[in-house]
Amino acid sequence: MSILRRSHPRPALALCALLIFGCTTWSRRGIPPTAPIHARQQVKVWTDSARFEWHAVHMSGDSISGIPYWRPLTCDSCRVWLPLAEVDSIRLGDRESLGILIGAAPFVALGLLALLWPLWGGLD
Repeated sequence: MSILRRSHPRPALALCALLIFGCTTWSRRGIPPTAPIHARQQVKVWTDSARFEWHAVHMSGDSISGIPYWRPLTCDSCRVWLPLAEVDSIRLGDRESLGILIGAAPFVALGLLALLWPLWGGLD
């Protein structure tokens, strides 16, 4: 138990937070994007007065469309269209990886605790 009393959890927690939140990156793309955008890819689209977060983004001629990210990919009635001339910036990100990491974190912590518990003296 003496190891637990002498340890400093704040740096370890800060490192874990940096690792988890550092996995979400948003990359800026040109208008129109040169590479195809995967249907499940999260896309932030900025205009003069608004910011949209979409997935299932399609480019057609002089417009861009997408489905709000909180709606299912199959919701075609939810699709929003914007003329490309009104788009200031496009960024691509990946929130699913972050969700998987956050969901797995408690199980990893429990596994580490189970492995390190005997080194800390167990229930003695």
